Amino acid sequence: MLHLDYREWSEALGRVEQGLLDIHVSPEELFMRKLVNATVIRNRMFEHTSNESENNREHTIYAKPFRDHEVDTFGPAIWKSAFEFVDVSRTFEPVFCVWHNGDFVVKQMMYGIAQPMDIARLLLDHYLIEYGRTYEVLYTLLDHERKKVLFFLKEVME
Repeated sequence: MLHLDYREWSEALGRVEQGLLDIHVSPEELFMRKLVNATVIRNRMFEHTSNESENNREHTIYAKPFRDHEVDTFGPAIWKSAFEFVDVSRTFEPVFCVWHNGDFVVKQMMYGIAQPMDIARLLLDHYLIEYGRTYEVLYTLLDHERKKVLFFLKEVME
């Protein structure tokens, strides 16, 4: 298990304001956590600004409070969707939210995902293709307490 520390970074002060979360995770889960754009911790959303490792044993993710107006077009809808979920999973699972008529709608997608590394592999992609339909990955979010990884997608029309 690897040590991971989330810290709130203040752009204005140029320093860490406070610790947010201190946990131990598997290498696969660490990889997944470092790839998302943001994380929900104790019902607060934080956008990742950077991450680092010390001797490949101590890992840190620096984050700032999420500001929906800083995410082009989709920020308010991402914020709304992030807090609509109330169910909790035993293990991390992906949730695919597709942009439709000004909001994100949950869509079942068939990716056979069972482990954090499966989710991490999807996080590496800018586009997901399912049954001939292409979806651009707009934003990704990990909800620590609910064990969800949300993929905010927009269908690419040709």
